Amino acid sequence: MRVDPQEQLVAFLDKYWKSNRQIAAHAIGDEANEQFLLALEDVIRRQGRGDGRPIFQHAQFLRPDQISRIKAVDGTTSFTAGGLFPMGDYIASLVPDRIDWVGVSGSVQRQGVNWTLNTDWPAGVSPSLMYAAWNVVNRVTRSGKPFAPHERVSAYDAMRSLTINAAYQYKEEKSKGTLEVGKLADLVVLDRNPLKVHPMSIKDIQVVQTLKEGVLVYNRKPDATAIFAPGFRAGQNDPHVHGPDCNHAAMFARADEIDRLVHGPEGARGRPLSVDQERVLARLFRASE
Repeated sequence: MRVDPQEQLVAFLDKYWKSNRQIAAHAIGDEANEQFLLALEDVIRRQGRGDGRPIFQHAQFLRPDQISRIKAVDGTTSFTAGGLFPMGDYIASLVPDRIDWVGVSGSVQRQGVNWTLNTDWPAGVSPSLMYAAWNVVNRVTRSGKPFAPHERVSAYDAMRSLTINAAYQYKEEKSKGTLEVGKLADLVVLDRNPLKVHPMSIKDIQVVQTLKEGVLVYNRKPDATAIFAPGFRAGQNDPHVHGPDCNHAAMFARADEIDRLVHGPEGARGRPLSVDQERVLARLFRASE
């Protein structure tokens, strides 16, 4: 379903295509992705390519022909993968002929399109990127059935989507994404290696520490309550998301606690800007010119 008139979208891209602003579109269905593609193809014919890296946000339904066209416009996709497990059975019953179009991380990777994962939190089912990664690695539904298993990716590729691919998506690959001399020391320490645990256990992995530019900004307390995906308990592989075990209030409370640990009770006001914050502000100022 189209929400915005096509001519309005084209006019928007015409205005900002050669600016310093990166363009992203909230496009879930194949028709929304088609609308964005048509507008991009139109503006590129008239203004040239540049280094736009337009982002197809969500991209839940992509036809095979659209993937090659996303590559042709140098586009990048960000999949909201957390819905595969809780909604897979419903989607299969509603549009069985389109299962192969849903969250096609495997296909976009095989065709050389940059892709990432997002949680869509708080609208999404879980704030955990490990849960999102678990979904694209395993692609199973609540009933235990495989959901387009040919679209599965390896645990390594799922982690790459959260690091190297994510940095490239936002044009920050020169300062982030990999551990190299000269790049920002932005990293997390996990309690288990996602490349070595059983694929079905990836969702249980917890963040132990978070470092921003080499500074420890989060240190998980030894007795802290683990934040699992909604409806999951540690080691549980057949949960019911949004079921009786799901405590959204507790998840929000834990998120607030983490925010207080990182920023303090009054937030980060008055603190000196980090190198990364200065770069982001500089980009915003350039974009407003």
